[in-house]
Amino acid sequence: MGLWLLNNLDTATLAILIVGGVVVLPLVACLVTRRVFPELINGVTNDVSRTVLELFGAIYGIVLAFVIVTLWTELEQVQAVVTLEATDLAVISRNAHSFPDDVRKKLDRAIGDYVHAVVEDAWPLMRDGKNSLSATSGKLEALYESFRVTVLKALPNRPSTASRCSG
Repeated sequence: MGLWLLNNLDTATLAILIVGGVVVLPLVACLVTRRVFPELINGVTNDVSRTVLELFGAIYGIVLAFVIVTLWTELEQVQAVVTLEATDLAVISRNAHSFPDDVRKKLDRAIGDYVHAVVEDAWPLMRDGKNSLSATSGKLEALYESFRVTVLKALPNRPSTASRCSG
């Protein structure tokens, strides 16, 4: 339910729902309590109840602060991972320009396929809370294989892996 709300409602509507719910729910509870227990309307407040209410407010504020800090830290970590992966792909793409045009085009196509798989397949799966590894693993393997074959073809004087291992 929570993911559905986050994915289908804009921020303003979601904020109104959350803040409205936080305000309306205690008001309704207060009105119901006053109807069920009318003697509480003119009663004397207890110092203990005031202290307990203040304690709950303080604990709620501390927990809320920890949740916000944790979410902010996770957001920064995700941004760092995305930036690192984008930088690595940019380096591979830039290095591909040192190869002949046909090889460069193959590498660029493999990089583009992987990037599209991440953005169009993996990110929506992650947004829905599902495992996204299977969405990109094939494209990543294709990129790696294209790069490996390209490098092996570009280095004709090096023996192949099979001939080095056999003997």
